[in-house]
Amino acid sequence: MFVFSIFSVAVIASQPSWPASVGTTKIWHALRAGHFTGVLDHDVKLRLVGTISVGKTRYALAYYGWEQTEREAIGYPHATHRLLVFEKTDKGLSYLGSYDINDPPLGVKNNRVIFDYPADGGNTVTFDEKGPPPTLSLDGQYHEFGK
Repeated sequence: MFVFSIFSVAVIASQPSWPASVGTTKIWHALRAGHFTGVLDHDVKLRLVGTISVGKTRYALAYYGWEQTEREAIGYPHATHRLLVFEKTDKGLSYLGSYDINDPPLGVKNNRVIFDYPADGGNTVTFDEKGPPPTLSLDGQYHEFGK
């Protein structure tokens, strides 16, 4: 595993790695152009979770993590963790939105993102012809798709 920075954004490349056609500069620009509401300028970590193809639509999914240290915080430190959803087309990479999540996903299998939770409380995000679901249940908690 190796880590490199772009404008203070650390991108962690591990298995699976970002496809060569999805450079880190493209990720940075896609998040800004897609009106991503998370922090992009301070100790952000991105990890590719995998890719999903449904029909002619190709998605790249990434785990986003940002945590404030106690020294940086005013009061209690803040953090956010998200599953980011990008669409890859011939025109480039587009940020579609994300889900606030509690834990990183395990990976992707076919058209599903898999989490390490019991199945009865929800442990997958399933993509279909309609795209990412507007809401989902993970470990008994509901999560909405948003920017």
